[in-house]
Amino acid sequence: MQTARCINTLPSESILNILREVDAQTLIFSKRVCRRWNTLITNDSHLQYDIEFALSGLLEHPPQSFSKAKQLDILRNHSHAWRNLEWDHWSSIRVPRLKACDTSVVGDVLPLPPYIRLSFLANSSNNSPLPSAAQLATIMAGRLDKAKISIAFFFYASLARASPHPGHALHIHERRDAPPDGFVQNGPAPADFIMNLRLALVQNSIAILEEKLYEVSTPGGPSYGQHLSKEAVEALVAPAPESVLAVRGWLTTHGIPSETISPAGDWLGVNMTVAQANTLLGAEYTTFTNQATSQPTVRTLSYSIPAELKGHLDFVHPTVAFPVPIHGEPKVVPASTPSPQGSNATSNATPQSCASQFTPACAQSLYGIPATRATQTFNRLAVSGFNNEYASQADLQMFLQKYRTDLPSSTSFSVQYVDGGSNDQSNPGLEADLDIQYTVGIASGIPTTFYSVGQNNQDGIAGFLDLVNALLQDSNTPHVLSTSYGFNEKDIPFSLANRLCNAYAQLGARGTSVLFSSGDGGVSGSQSTTCTNFVPTFPSTCPYVTSVGGTQGVNPETAAGLSSGGFSNLFSTPSYQTAAVNAYLCTLGTTDSGRYNSSGRAFPDLSAAAVDVLIAYKGQFGLVDGTSCSTPITASIIALLNDQLLAAGRGALGFLNPLIYANKQAFTDITSGNNPGCGTNGFPAANGWDPVTGVGSPIYSALRTVVGL
Repeated sequence: MQTARCINTLPSESILNILREVDAQTLIFSKRVCRRWNTLITNDSHLQYDIEFALSGLLEHPPQSFSKAKQLDILRNHSHAWRNLEWDHWSSIRVPRLKACDTSVVGDVLPLPPYIRLSFLANSSNNSPLPSAAQLATIMAGRLDKAKISIAFFFYASLARASPHPGHALHIHERRDAPPDGFVQNGPAPADFIMNLRLALVQNSIAILEEKLYEVSTPGGPSYGQHLSKEAVEALVAPAPESVLAVRGWLTTHGIPSETISPAGDWLGVNMTVAQANTLLGAEYTTFTNQATSQPTVRTLSYSIPAELKGHLDFVHPTVAFPVPIHGEPKVVPASTPSPQGSNATSNATPQSCASQFTPACAQSLYGIPATRATQTFNRLAVSGFNNEYASQADLQMFLQKYRTDLPSSTSFSVQYVDGGSNDQSNPGLEADLDIQYTVGIASGIPTTFYSVGQNNQDGIAGFLDLVNALLQDSNTPHVLSTSYGFNEKDIPFSLANRLCNAYAQLGARGTSVLFSSGDGGVSGSQSTTCTNFVPTFPSTCPYVTSVGGTQGVNPETAAGLSSGGFSNLFSTPSYQTAAVNAYLCTLGTTDSGRYNSSGRAFPDLSAAAVDVLIAYKGQFGLVDGTSCSTPITASIIALLNDQLLAAGRGALGFLNPLIYANKQAFTDITSGNNPGCGTNGFPAANGWDPVTGVGSPIYSALRTVVGL
C-alpha cells in the first residue's frame, strides 16, 4: 500500500484549524481517540467552549462581557442530554488511541490533497479489511466538507476495529415460540422477496425526555407550560453518534445502505432481500397467512444481532411483531330512525331527550361547552384517520345545517395525507364522519385537520408510527390530536409499544394533547372477545397519552358498559395517578384478583358521552355508540380551552394527565355502572377515579378556572 503523510505530522495550528470545522460531538470523540488532539482541544479555550455550550443545552450564550473562565463555569453548571457523551460514556467502546505516526500505516483513504490526507494505524490483531472510501461515504450522513470528512473517517476507522464484521458471533435479540393465534405457517419466504426493514436505534436520553415532559405539564411547577422546541426534543431522543456509526458500519460491511427515516434520526430504513435479512440477522423469514383476512405476511420467529450492537440497536422491525388488527369503528345503534330537532344549547338544563339522542346541543348543555366561535387561527386540532375511513364534506354540511345553524355554511376541515392516504368523498366512513362532525361541530371555529393514513406503510401497526413521525417532522405540531382507534395491548410487543409511546411523549413535550379512545369492549379490550384475563388496550395504556372512556345518559350520567378500562401489562403506574389508583384498589379489594395487573398504568383518565350519539352518514341521520364518540368531544373541549389560553398570550395545555389528576374537582364524578367482559361484571364505577370512567366527565367552567382563565 502507498504510505500517506500522517495528519499528526502537521503543525498544531493546522490540526486546530481542521478541528475547529467539526461539531461538538466529533470534538468529544477526538479527545478520546488521539492523545495529541485531546491535549490540543483541552488547551484551546474556544474548542473547549464549543463542547461545553453543546452539553449545556442553553439556547443563548453567556454574556460576552464575562471572562472565558466565567462563561465556562456557567455552561458547566447546566446539564443536557449530550452530557453522557463524555468520558464514561465513551469508555464502553473499545477505541484504540492514535499512536506515533512513524509506524506502519494502512494507506490513503481519500483522494484528498496531501496536507489533509489521513493514514490509519494498522492493527495487526485485526485482519478484517477497512471499508472503502465509497462505503465510508455511505456511512457518514450529512454534507461535510473535506476536512470534516477526513476526521470523521478517522473516527470510523477507529470504531471499525471494535465494530461487528461479517462472521462475528450473533446473539438472539428477540424471539417468540409461535406465531400469534390466527396465523398459519406456509413455508420459507422467497429468497428474493424485498424486505423493508426499520432499525430502531437506542434513544439517547429518554429518561430526561420524561423528566422534561412532566416539568412542563405539572401545574404549579416553575416550567409549567414552557414546552420544548422541535430541536430540543430531537436532541433528547437522537441516538448517540457511536450508535449511528456502529449500526451503519455493520450494515455497510454487509453491503446494505441505509437512510434516516425519523426526524430525530432514531430510525433507519433499509431494503434487502429475504436472503440478505436471514444472513444479517441469523433469521428464518417465513410466509404466514392470517386466517381471518387470508393476507400473507413475511415474519421470523427470532432474530439475532452481534453482541457489539447491544446498547446501540434497540430492535429490528418487522421481525417477530406480526400485523395486528386495528379497532375503532363505532357500533351502529339498531333503533328506530331518530327525528332530530336542530338546536343549540340555551340553558344549563340538559334535556332528558339527550339520553336517547345525543347531539352537539346536548354536549354544550351537559358539559357547559360554549357555542362562541374561536378566535385564534393558529390553534390546530388534528383528527386521525385509519383503515380506509374517509370524512365526508357533504355529511358534515348536512350535520351542521341541522345541529349547528349558528356556524357559517362554509365551515369545513382540511386534509393531510400520510402513507398514500386519500379522502374518497364517494365512500365515507362511519368513524371518520363521527370524528369530524364532533370536532368541527363542537370546537366552534377551530381549524381542524383530518390526517388520512393510507395502506402504504411498513410500520406493522397500521401507520400509527408513520403518522406520529409525520407530526413530529412538522415544526408546528397540532395543539390537540384526537384518535378513535387502538389495539389490544397483548397484540403489540413491548419494544414496538414502548417506541410508539416515547413518540407520544415527544408530542406532549412539544405542547400537543394526545387523546385516545379507551375501546369498546369493556374489560375484554378494544372489542368484545373471548378471554379469561382482562385485556387492556393500547395506546391508552401509554403513560404519555390521555385515555377517554365513555358515559351514557344524563341527569345523572352513568358509566357506559362498553367503556374499556383496566391496567397495563407493559407499563407501570405513573406517579401522577398513583394516589387515585391506590384508593380505588383499596375499595375494590380482592374482586377479580389475578385477572389484571394492579401495578400497571391505569386507564381511562376521563370520560364523556359514548352512547346514542347522533351523526350524519351517507346522507342520513343515525345513532352510534362507542368511545369513538367521547374522544372527539373531549378533544374539542381541550381545543376550546387552548383557544382562550392562546388569546391570552399563553401556551396550549399540552400533556393533560398531571393536570387532570391534580384537579378532580373539575370533573363530574361518575359513580354507577360497570364495564363487563371476559365472563365477569368487569370493574365497578366508584367515588373518585375508576377504570371505567376515569376521574369523570369534564366541566368546562371548572376547567377554565383550573387553567387560570
